[in-house]
Amino acid sequence: MISVVTPSYNQVDFIEETLESVRCQTYEDIEHIVVDGESNDGTVELLESYDEAIRWKSEPDNGQSDAINKGFDMATGDVVAWLNSDDVFFDTRTAERVVEYFRRYDADVIYGDIALIDAESEVLKVRCVPNFDYNRLLRGCFIEQPALFFRSNVLEDERLDTSLEYVMDYEFWLRLAQDYDFRHVEDVLAGDRNHPNRKILKARDKMKTEGKKMRRTYGAEFGFPYRLGRASDIMFSGVPRRLKAVNRTVELHRDAPELAFGGQLKPLSTMARNVFRQNRSLL
Repeated sequence: MISVVTPSYNQVDFIEETLESVRCQTYEDIEHIVVDGESNDGTVELLESYDEAIRWKSEPDNGQSDAINKGFDMATGDVVAWLNSDDVFFDTRTAERVVEYFRRYDADVIYGDIALIDAESEVLKVRCVPNFDYNRLLRGCFIEQPALFFRSNVLEDERLDTSLEYVMDYEFWLRLAQDYDFRHVEDVLAGDRNHPNRKILKARDKMKTEGKKMRRTYGAEFGFPYRLGRASDIMFSGVPRRLKAVNRTVELHRDAPELAFGGQLKPLSTMARNVFRQNRSLL
């Protein structure tokens, strides 16, 4: 079984597509757990209409990390995912492929590539991420949270750090990497929604400050070796991965999967150009 945990607070504009992207999966052994922080925008009424399809609760919490940890406590699956209430699984066979990856590879954590989608659910671009390297992760977070899945044994001793507001996922990956094996699969597994009210875009400076402070606790240093490593990442990995994303875009247009949400691909030429643009410039 796969357990999908969704934290929610006043995301009625997007959460239905999140719910549908899980419900329409061809792999049927899924439990979807939604932990809502007493939304007052119609989310609770929507969740009530999904009573038979999801497990959910709506109650006060101490922020996003606390809500996710509550969901982790409720999870009973062998594989666990965390899907925010504005994100989606990419296509209807995402969960099916993830289960096969865990059968095939002896890894505790599996993560894939993502598609960036806009507020209207149109696919803006594909982002291909690197294979796992801890030192590189310490230089900057390249793992896309909605496209990551882990075995349930990871949760026996680990939970998100509730003192962090913006980089709780990044800190979680760094911590897990001390004891667990990560594997990247070249597969678009999730849709990461890009919209003006997204927390990491609205508070980008605060996120960067929190992230830098957190990375220092894991031994990151920000001198010349760090800058050289970042430049190397861009030149020897960033450019080839963008070219790979263009190829993946062509493949998606040639043989489009059945999307798990109500959007569509932007034109090929638009998506190819967007590969080379920053997310915030696509708002």
